[in-house]
Amino acid sequence: MSYPQKLQNSARVQDGLLTSERVTLGIRSLLHDENIKKIPSYNSQILLSALSLRFLMKDFIDCIILSTALNNADTFVTEDQVINGLNKNAKFLEHRASINPKFEIKPAREIQGL
Repeated sequence: MSYPQKLQNSARVQDGLLTSERVTLGIRSLLHDENIKKIPSYNSQILLSALSLRFLMKDFIDCIILSTALNNADTFVTEDQVINGLNKNAKFLEHRASINPKFEIKPAREIQGL
């Protein structure tokens, strides 16, 4: 199985499928890019939404990240298979409709150039 195929199946550092260097580069890029709006995750609407997402996902950090996107963006691009799977989850679709009906989760592989 090639490296990109492994990433499509799971993108977890602890499994060796995503290098710590790639994660560090991604975080650094996000923190230092002035074109990217920084949104505090302690916003009460984000936290309430994250708590609702907790029933759909085990990782609370992922819940906060997804909730932040859901409350502030139209599209969220991710390699995370659990988050991508929410596109087919009726409870998530209902939650999304109540917050941001136009919001989309897109698998990273669908974005040209990745």
